[in-house]
Amino acid sequence: MLDGFSIDLWPGEIIGIAGLEGMGQRDLFFSLFGMTTPTSGTILVGGKSVTLKSPRDAIRKDIGISLVPEERKTEALALTMTGRENVSLPIIDRFKRLGLVDITRESAAVARVLDLVQVDRRALYSACSVFSGGNQQKLVIAKWLLTESRILLLYDPTRGVDVGTKAEIYILIREFAKAGGAVLFHSTDVPELVNLCDEVKVIYRGREVAALSDDRLTENNIMRAALGETLENNAPSRTPEQAE
Repeated sequence: MLDGFSIDLWPGEIIGIAGLEGMGQRDLFFSLFGMTTPTSGTILVGGKSVTLKSPRDAIRKDIGISLVPEERKTEALALTMTGRENVSLPIIDRFKRLGLVDITRESAAVARVLDLVQVDRRALYSACSVFSGGNQQKLVIAKWLLTESRILLLYDPTRGVDVGTKAEIYILIREFAKAGGAVLFHSTDVPELVNLCDEVKVIYRGREVAALSDDRLTENNIMRAALGETLENNAPSRTPEQAE
């Protein structure tokens, strides 16, 4: 679906991706997480070209890309497993000694990120299915905070959660970026993009049709570009030299 799409994502930035459903944003996120193999193009992390054949490649320490997908119950969590097991799963090997998982170390590490995302520590021994949708989503985010990812891909992360949890997720995103992480953020909630992102790229039929920041980053401009309208003065909002 993507055709000539290019993006620079720097530490400390929150870059938004806007577009109507099916315009290529899902392909973009899946490609950056090793779930889809691009037919052409290059992915650079830290200035070095990387090949992502699977999510296992993406979450490696030297790459550090993580994804909060669209469907938490089918794509992000094993609902019958405990919160502890879900959160530690991507890096479970780090807690192994002589081939066995050190439950004490694993639980201590998971407990720290549970406190960070404000989920009750009963998630250490309770199945994910007993938690609300908002707390389930925070468990998904906790999983990637535990891996110490450098790049966080968020695909509509607040869809289906209550207002209070949305606010908590916004804080987590901002704190991640403030600590030097880089965030690529897609949302179907246009006001979220305007209020949370440093810049928003609008995608239409697989191509970038607008790059909006500062006073040009408005709900009206996002929607007009998402519908295929050409905006005036739609030059890139910054140069590569300015990006750092």
